[in-house]
Amino acid sequence: MATIRRIHKITDEKFLNMYILEGEKKTGAPMRYQLASRAGRVEDLKMKSQKKDADAVIVYALYAGEEAFDSKDEAACQSLRESADLRVVMVRQYRAAVDSFVYELPAGLVDPGEDMRQAAARETFEETGLKLDILDVDPIFEKARFTTIGMTDENNGIVYGYAYGLPDTAHEEDSEEIEVILADRKRVREILAKGKVSMPTAYQLMHFLGEGDPFAFLS
Repeated sequence: MATIRRIHKITDEKFLNMYILEGEKKTGAPMRYQLASRAGRVEDLKMKSQKKDADAVIVYALYAGEEAFDSKDEAACQSLRESADLRVVMVRQYRAAVDSFVYELPAGLVDPGEDMRQAAARETFEETGLKLDILDVDPIFEKARFTTIGMTDENNGIVYGYAYGLPDTAHEEDSEEIEVILADRKRVREILAKGKVSMPTAYQLMHFLGEGDPFAFLS
């Protein structure tokens, strides 16, 4: 196993920082590795803190219409999931990393003092104008996991639910450029075939694309 001897923080930014890891490979040869992290300090890196809470949250939500929706109403939930007009809540958002618009599920960082579910509801409203009724699921489906472990220690959790209301982007931040999309299965297939899509979004959309209940895997 490789050994990390020294960690150097080389940037001091609000949302993302770069670190250089130095040590030895398993062969004893010198190792130098670049790491991007949400951590603002060396001691907050996952390898140091062993933190398991989510840095960010992704929201996989079905659109339940304009009126308030209760996920505890099992009959209403089943009727919605079996509807021919079933739609998933998505955003098409400008991403500077690729200088282009990318299809995603609503998502964002968990703010200090928030838990993952609170962040999910806030981000859904900020990005889409919709309110979120969150499903209670087995924790293994919400658990925070690493996203791109080859370059960052960021981990994301996923929250599932039903979104309702009228879509708008009046609450987006000035750094965001977002289009709200309520996509049926035909549109989702087109997006997966031709669009630029984030990997976590693509994985969840494949559940939505299949025949039957798009939340069946949560049972």
